Amino acid sequence: MEKYIRAVIFSLILLFPSTSADAAVSYSINDLIENAISLDGEKVTITAEAIGEKMERSEGTWVNVNDGTNAIGVWMDKLTADRIGYFGDYSHKGDTLRITGTYSRACLEHGGEPDIHAETLEIIKSGEAISHRPSPAKALWASILSVAAAPFAIYFIRQSSLRKKHNVRHLDA
Repeated sequence: MEKYIRAVIFSLILLFPSTSADAAVSYSINDLIENAISLDGEKVTITAEAIGEKMERSEGTWVNVNDGTNAIGVWMDKLTADRIGYFGDYSHKGDTLRITGTYSRACLEHGGEPDIHAETLEIIKSGEAISHRPSPAKALWASILSVAAAPFAIYFIRQSSLRKKHNVRHLDA
């Protein structure tokens, strides 16, 4: 019987790990927005892609991040922001970041918008350049439609020039 009690206690310890008071809970950005009132002022952790570009200010730097559920601005010091190598855009996949900081649903310091004031930043995966090649099917359809449209373009150009000549003759008369 003592074995079973130990097994149950051990299972409960594994199911409900102890957390220290200052440990941050990991959230999606959508979770932050949907639970904004209860999470306001809490230390949180998110994992997201750096997007756009860093926006330096005299006191710090803004970095926008997107985790696939939503996007949010993260306020951090310039040295921390300088560690980010890639920002997501059409030609790049941004660095994947794990950010821990204080969440504000309406930050008074930054115009009342939701944001995170970063305390730590870890680069989980470095970003990379993305090449975009048109699919062969799209190239084929573009060629076919261009050839099909050419006679119509020629017809309308000729009609336009004939109208101009016709209008000039009427003006001369």
